[in-house]
Amino acid sequence: FKSQFGCDSIRTINLFVDEIKVDIDLNDIYCVKESNGKIIVKAYNGIGSYKYYLKPGIHINTSGIFNDLHEGLYTLTIQDAYGCKKDTILSIG
Repeated sequence: FKSQFGCDSIRTINLFVDEIKVDIDLNDIYCVKESNGKIIVKAYNGIGSYKYYLKPGIHINTSGIFNDLHEGLYTLTIQDAYGCKKDTILSIG
């Protein structure tokens, strides 16, 4: 395209995006039917800050720490500042 000064301007940008990487610590419940499980998530290799979503339920935060969880399967979604996502299935026993 031409700038306001009549100069041609072409730019080539190479973008290499790595997959979001995750470290996860799981703490199972102490006794049956209790809700004291815990998931600690640390994402890296993405861009900017992260949001962590845990389902079932509406668990959303930026710390990556989820407390008071009951036994079961959870879907963890991590999203970086550019909207790149990574999904992981976790089990609290």
